[in-house]
Amino acid sequence: MTSAEIKLTEETGNPVLALVRMAAPEMGLWERAATLLERDFRLAFVELAPAVLLDPAEADPLARYADDLCASLAERGIDQFHLYGWTGGAQVALKCALRHAGAVRTVVSTGGLFEPAQSPMMTLAADVVRLVLREASLEFYTRYWIASGLTPDFYDRNTELIDTLVRRRLEADEGRLDGERVIHWIDAQLATTIAREEANRIGCPVLLLEPGFGVWPPLSVAHNLAAELPDAELAVVEGLGAMMLFEDPDAALAPAFDFWRRNDATGVRDANP
Repeated sequence: MTSAEIKLTEETGNPVLALVRMAAPEMGLWERAATLLERDFRLAFVELAPAVLLDPAEADPLARYADDLCASLAERGIDQFHLYGWTGGAQVALKCALRHAGAVRTVVSTGGLFEPAQSPMMTLAADVVRLVLREASLEFYTRYWIASGLTPDFYDRNTELIDTLVRRRLEADEGRLDGERVIHWIDAQLATTIAREEANRIGCPVLLLEPGFGVWPPLSVAHNLAAELPDAELAVVEGLGAMMLFEDPDAALAPAFDFWRRNDATGVRDANP
């Protein structure tokens, strides 16, 4: 059974862009960005199976996700594609590029971890999340991590939108994610970061697209990763946090569209949408 289910939008003749994040696509985190991306790409929404995180036989669950993701696309007749990985999905995308070099044309990565990944601020954030998940509800945790990636002004002006996002996440993850599995997901990201020797072997163009402020991970991680990738660019979106694709997709994606145009992503328009 695959650990990476694929939901494709209609065939358009445009290149395929796979969107990778642990949060279920039904939560809606990608929706605001997808309205821009679907003009130029056929989108593949990836749903990762959390059960893999609890399997003691999986030494590198992110590599398992990567292999299954590429196999799922190949079964649909898609042998080349672009990837956008967000948070833990960024590490999965980079693992795809490492392990399936002939299939991955470009990677855009937001929030991926690179060795050594942990900083005092990240350690504190991980400890806070573990405490919240053990002592409070998944709903409280969800609201906490959404808020931590948004600007205070956006959060205060969009409480109904955020309430809907929280509700959709709880509905999408019922029976799929619980506090224990979220903790395992955090631990898996920290335990299976992109190693230096792995980064050195990723040959496709990579854009590290990062928010100007963030705790998980701090911007220094992206700078260190960019220095090890053979063909990498780093773009920083100032004034936004880890939820930038949800808060302001136009600003967040502008560097990505420029990157795709310069790296021959057929179908991407000459001007930003």
